[in-house]
Amino acid sequence: MLFVTTLILLFVFDNITCFLYDTKIIGGYEVKNRSDFAYQALLLYKNAPYCGGTIIDKKHILTAAHCCNPEEGLIVKPSEMTVVIGNLDLYSYDKLCVKKVQNIFIHEGFNLSAITNDIAVIRLVDNLEFSKDIQAINLTIDHLSSGNCNVSGWGTTFVGSNLMNSKLLYADVPIVEWSLCKTILKRWRVELGENEVCAGGNTKDSCQGDSGGPLVCSGQLTGIVSYGISCGIQYIPGVYTEVAKYTKWIEKQKTRSTSPKDEINLALFIMLFFGVFVNL
Repeated sequence: MLFVTTLILLFVFDNITCFLYDTKIIGGYEVKNRSDFAYQALLLYKNAPYCGGTIIDKKHILTAAHCCNPEEGLIVKPSEMTVVIGNLDLYSYDKLCVKKVQNIFIHEGFNLSAITNDIAVIRLVDNLEFSKDIQAINLTIDHLSSGNCNVSGWGTTFVGSNLMNSKLLYADVPIVEWSLCKTILKRWRVELGENEVCAGGNTKDSCQGDSGGPLVCSGQLTGIVSYGISCGIQYIPGVYTEVAKYTKWIEKQKTRSTSPKDEINLALFIMLFFGVFVNL
């Protein structure tokens, strides 16, 4: 989660600079059965863990835009990012679980300073092979104003730490009604967006290192860990990008060409083709 109090933390892991965001699982439990969270993904930046993601089909991972564009002027390149799936431990996993990234599609309306449209789709080079520990999750299509959900990730477990937790954790968090959350955040001079959903406020929360990870309600992906005010503070919920508001955009990214350049070339080809055809 990208926190208002600390937007970006830097730390060195195996001599690699890694970008971290103030987001972690606080008040959570260790995941014992990976199949219960088979949709969970871990993002690596230059081989160092820094964000979470969610498997939405065999080719695509959903995450937060700020995981791909962590500061002004810096956009993570596909060659700098890899995705780990099917693991429980942050530092121990089979090399076969590490997947290369082909392209990253950041929402065109993403605003880092305002933290709006905080959503991105990652396309993998190769299709995933699904198993009991590696599965896609369905997307929520309806707005939720109540209900119990869970958030998961490898984020740190106490405020002020910049080290991610070695074990995958999860926490149970309730949905907080949008207008109530808006009122709460306004006291902290934070403006809640219409495409955001709140959960938590029960001292359980996501935090540093959980950015881009899943908020799951009734077995469906409802939110993407985005930002918050510190971590796990009583009566102050965390903020998530509301997936239901972006289902059409997500589907569009899944069918996009490999790169914007390819799309431009295709458009030029079509224009030239019809131009020749008309002249004939």
